[in-house]
Amino acid sequence: MKKTKKNFIAKFAAFAMIAMVTLASCKKDKTTEVTPDPVVTPDALKTTYTLNVKDVLGVTGTVTFAEVSSGSTNSVVTIKLVGAPVSAHPAHIHMNSAIETGGIAYALTDVDAAGNSSTILPISYGGLIAFDGYVNVHLDAATPGTIVAQGDIGGNVFTGNTKSYTLLQDSTTGISGVAKFDQRKNGNTLVTVDLTSGGILPAGMYPAQINLGSVTTIGSPVVRRTLNPVNGTSRLSITNVRTLNDGAAITYDNWLVYDGFLSVHDAANVSNIIALGNIGAH
Repeated sequence: MKKTKKNFIAKFAAFAMIAMVTLASCKKDKTTEVTPDPVVTPDALKTTYTLNVKDVLGVTGTVTFAEVSSGSTNSVVTIKLVGAPVSAHPAHIHMNSAIETGGIAYALTDVDAAGNSSTILPISYGGLIAFDGYVNVHLDAATPGTIVAQGDIGGNVFTGNTKSYTLLQDSTTGISGVAKFDQRKNGNTLVTVDLTSGGILPAGMYPAQINLGSVTTIGSPVVRRTLNPVNGTSRLSITNVRTLNDGAAITYDNWLVYDGFLSVHDAANVSNIIALGNIGAH
């Protein structure tokens, strides 16, 4: 009888020990699952930029730059897309502005089927928010030329300062429009020539330029900055301007006091000006 009782007590103790070990193991696993190490600390600085639709309609998104921790020399880049095709989308930070295009500066983790990507880069947060670049998210590795989302970042973000100038016809076409100058954080200027106001503009590419002087003293225009030509279909020209044609740097503030005028020329005869207007000091 005593031997049976001892065996029962021994078995019970062994069972209790196994149960305690198993319970402790379960608790440890559960804790690991619900409290992962944070990637970004609560005190880290963050900046979010918009990613705009480009070649695939219906896609919207954001890219966020953040410190890994306060004062860290590494940064976390997070992309979130909505409406993108369900697949892996290669993503990169490119040099220059989106309108200029440029080479890849940093490769990012592919955006997954759920629309998410997170990458740690060896560049400080301050370096990223001042970076002269833009983000591209591509359709897939096989068709990198198709961009599902794109956005300027860092120094290329607009400040909100803008100046518009009226462009009047200088021919019988009735063409008129607006030249708009937008300031970027890095001081560069996005110049948009918009001739959608009226008149007939056949398909073609219409040279556009900024000249020295004013519309009252044209003579033979002295071209200081050649712009991207106006597309006859969209009736738009969009150019990011950093320098004049001779390489001299020029900022948005410089343009506000510049002694010049903007002209758009006939696609078939460049000596014929179809729209023009004073800018800057005039």
